[in-house]
Amino acid sequence: MLISSFSHKLRRRQTLLQAARCFSGFDKAGLFGLDVKTPEDWNSLALQTQQRCQELVQGIDRLDRSAAVIHQLDEISDTVCQTYDSAFLCSSAHSSSVWRQAAQDAMQGLAGYIQDLNMDPNLCGCLAAALKHSADDALRQKVYMAGMQSPQANIANLCDLVQTRHELALIMRQPSFAQLQLKDFTLATTPEAVHGFLDNLSAALVPQVNEEMHELYQHAYLHQRRPTSEYQMQPWDLEYYTNIARIARQDCESSSASGLMTFPLATMIQGLASLTRDLFHVDMREEEFNSGEAWAEGCRKFRCCHKGELLGIMYLDLFRRPAKFGGAAHFTLRCARQLVDGSRQTPIVALVCNLGHSEGSGDMQLPLAHHEVETLFHEFGHALSSLLSRTTFQHLSGTRGSFDIVEVASHVMQLFARDPRVLARICQPSGSRISSEDFAPMLKNSARFAALGIKEQVVESKVHQLLSGQSPPTSRDAMSSAICEIYSGHGLTALPAGCLPPLRSNHLVSYGSQYYAYLYAKCLAASIWERYFAQDPFDPDAGDIVRRELFEVGSARFPTEFVTKLLGEGSLESLHGGRAPKIDVFLTKLDDFY
Repeated sequence: MLISSFSHKLRRRQTLLQAARCFSGFDKAGLFGLDVKTPEDWNSLALQTQQRCQELVQGIDRLDRSAAVIHQLDEISDTVCQTYDSAFLCSSAHSSSVWRQAAQDAMQGLAGYIQDLNMDPNLCGCLAAALKHSADDALRQKVYMAGMQSPQANIANLCDLVQTRHELALIMRQPSFAQLQLKDFTLATTPEAVHGFLDNLSAALVPQVNEEMHELYQHAYLHQRRPTSEYQMQPWDLEYYTNIARIARQDCESSSASGLMTFPLATMIQGLASLTRDLFHVDMREEEFNSGEAWAEGCRKFRCCHKGELLGIMYLDLFRRPAKFGGAAHFTLRCARQLVDGSRQTPIVALVCNLGHSEGSGDMQLPLAHHEVETLFHEFGHALSSLLSRTTFQHLSGTRGSFDIVEVASHVMQLFARDPRVLARICQPSGSRISSEDFAPMLKNSARFAALGIKEQVVESKVHQLLSGQSPPTSRDAMSSAICEIYSGHGLTALPAGCLPPLRSNHLVSYGSQYYAYLYAKCLAASIWERYFAQDPFDPDAGDIVRRELFEVGSARFPTEFVTKLLGEGSLESLHGGRAPKIDVFLTKLDDFY
């Protein structure tokens, strides 16, 4: 059943801290008051220390980005240091060489573990996030500036990437890398159409952006106790005051349990299967792996069929474990296609996430935060694109296509996770009696500052267009100056000189000039939702149309035909030799959708 994430986190943190305190006491009947009675006990204590630390490490990214994270990190440090420092004394001063060597061996094992902790990207990320939410303005500024100017080695790599892409475009007789990527293949078709779309969207967002920024300034006034006219919002302040505003709203709505809901993973998987069956007539049936087929514990395998016909295989690899890909993504192992004998090749896909407090826990009752549910639905939309595709050729199947089209299906599925009627029905099998109205506070709070988030995506999209343009800046200074101009015209705040946000943008590598595709997809998904599912998200007739016109066609249709088949002739506007989705539905429903 649904539980309060706040109380769950609080109970878990108290349990872990109590365990750490019990472990750290120097009141045992052994050396230094520790449970070390023989030299061999040093090895046991070192292993127990690592186990205790792992218990504290697990789930730290689910703590509020606040002092709780710092305290948890200090608990980890204290736990390992007590054992290491005690072993250091024993290795340095004990009268027995056997004891000294055993302590030295324990120190060596712990030294390697300490280095692993210091290099753990999850812990480093949690620390950076916590510092970004520090009440100390100067500290937040230092963290932000360090992040936007490092790693230094990547600055040269970034400049080389931009230069090499531009040279490639010229070799291919195109004036820019953006034109090379967009021409004759995408909905946008021209970089000028992308710029026009981004400019129009940026201007249309201004009224709501001003309202949301005004709210942040009010919180800044309460925090700093000085007139807002004397304060200018800085980029390192945005996330901090946004978080404060959300917490303040949650406190006001604390009487509503739905404001902090979590959702059991097993229930969400079951709900997705039910939704897919009712809308798209796809039966998902779990089956056992063949010998050697699975690559890790906790993976699951589903056989997906339509009216008895095998559509494909979907693997789920949802839980965190060491050395695993760190995000959430859909992987295509084999695409659908028609074979020369008339039969069809069935696709094989994998949906990969990093869920869970512990590495490889495999807990299907894991409570998910709502944003994790949205991510799960989003990636499931990509998987459906591959499974339902009925194209002749594999290179037009599923997600093999233009970014500004292939992202549409995933964003449509993500909107199901934002509909209270869908959430209420999905949660029924878990025993919840919560109605669709009970989800309103949670959804409303999660959509707060939506315009600020979209505005930031506009800015990042324009930066990517700049770096893929006809005369891209290829030196650090030129790049920083040009990006600062974009922030001056479209950003929420000014960008300090010398900052290079692309250093922290992995989309620049994977998407090239097509990061704008997310915004295209959001606008198209909003219109599709409004046309087919707004009245009834469970309408099977609407599901049939969307399956046929969205999922089955893959990229076998030209993008313009793809859109007009779904939304009608007036759904696109011509811009500078290309096409862009209309933004009116997206803007009017921004608070509902995003």
